[in-house]
Amino acid sequence: MSRIVSLIYAALTLFYFPIYGQDQELHRESLRSYWESYDENTQSWVPWPAVKKKAPNLIRILVGRDQLKGRQIEISAGPATSAFFKNQIIGVSEKRRPLIIPGDSLLNISVNEFIEVRLFQNRGRFNDVNTHLIYPGGISFSAEDLGMAPSRPTDHFKTFFIAALLFLGGLLSVLTTIRPKATSEFFMISRAFALRDRDENLFKAKLFSDYNIGHLIFYAFLAGMVLSTFVYTGSASIELFQIDHSLNAINKILFWASLSLLILGLFLGKVILVNLFVAMFRLQGFFPFHIMNYVRLSLILFGVVAIVQIIFVLGFDTQLTRTFDVLLIGLILILILRPLLIYFKLMNAAPFSFVHLFSYLCATELIPFLISIKIILT
Repeated sequence: MSRIVSLIYAALTLFYFPIYGQDQELHRESLRSYWESYDENTQSWVPWPAVKKKAPNLIRILVGRDQLKGRQIEISAGPATSAFFKNQIIGVSEKRRPLIIPGDSLLNISVNEFIEVRLFQNRGRFNDVNTHLIYPGGISFSAEDLGMAPSRPTDHFKTFFIAALLFLGGLLSVLTTIRPKATSEFFMISRAFALRDRDENLFKAKLFSDYNIGHLIFYAFLAGMVLSTFVYTGSASIELFQIDHSLNAINKILFWASLSLLILGLFLGKVILVNLFVAMFRLQGFFPFHIMNYVRLSLILFGVVAIVQIIFVLGFDTQLTRTFDVLLIGLILILILRPLLIYFKLMNAAPFSFVHLFSYLCATELIPFLISIKIILT
């Protein structure tokens, strides 16, 4: 297994990273500070906030004529975003298909001092939208030339995605080299979905021993990558961190790292919670079975979703938002299977009543799961 992981890791390093890590020689000036949203209370346009309880689905951008002359507006988005000028739709930006609007064309139509472009999005996920004025060295160029220049612009999402895969591949390669038996036990699908647990070394080792700590870190960063990918493709929105992950690959990686550390912190909180309720419900000996089954099932389920994401992100030039909307629903549904499997495993491990185990499961699995969905995925 370690050889297979090492080969995959080497392939990603040699072929993908050099391709998607390169930048184009284009100057980009962010228009984020020009965004405005309509306030129903004051009935006026106000600066667009980075975080808002009710996300607006319409924003406008006001750009001065002198600033727009000889330049182009680039709109790139995860979820589909429509651009309007003078109440007429002028294009739609989708993932991997940025919308380019020649500024001189807008200037020829309007004589106003400020040019107004409006962006519409059904779900109001403008955190995942980039708007820039672009120009090569400040020299104006034609729309035909521009159509050639950004034909393969820097894909910051893909740069993040490859970097995350390299990190996870490297970590998994180290784990399979140092602890091959432990790693194989974590990924045994037949035992993970068996309704009766066997006497395994997985349940005998201390939770935070070197036997397990690396796999817990791998789980946190794997889950973080999966959820971050949903955010960057517009299928989910996470507003817990003040990191503008729409700007560049570095910010996307920082967001992923922050989310992964949050997941690791939530797991530590879960360990405390399970330990508390095991004692409260007098389920002696249940703690290692519960926690290790939780980690094992999580690794396998998130791993399956990650493989599907890899196939679509690297293998298909398609609109990812709709595809990943369905995949996100699938992830939530299969995560619901996790407490059910844990329940049957615990029921077969000891003769406790249905009500007793169900109450324990509600306190340790179902309620925390629903709260996590509410807090993390909005």
